[in-house]
Amino acid sequence: MGTFILVPLGAGLILVADLIGNLITFKNRIYNAVATAIVWCVLFVGLNYIYEYLELEPSHLVPTGLMMKWTAAGIVFAFAADVVGNYLAFHNRIVNAIVTAIVWAVLFTVFLFIVNGGYF
Repeated sequence: MGTFILVPLGAGLILVADLIGNLITFKNRIYNAVATAIVWCVLFVGLNYIYEYLELEPSHLVPTGLMMKWTAAGIVFAFAADVVGNYLAFHNRIVNAIVTAIVWAVLFTVFLFIVNGGYF
């Protein structure tokens, strides 16, 4: 159940990352998706570092051993969600970011459902 907190957190991060990615490069859909995935990775790792450094919770946001796996999965889903979001709503940067966040949340929720053996 604890890993499902990553869905709204990740969706919020992908929204911010996509807005930043849209500012960096908005003319090419693939470059935009790559930029968004990189920005998402930096935000996610940075947020986890802040949680660990400040010790805001007794348990870390993402356990250290799983950090690379969650980050890699998040990058893949960020890239895939942004490509889909770019093809669905490339005409407007804000709508594009919202669509990308929704697609990312759906993909990552399905991924977590499969990884956790079908339990929420």
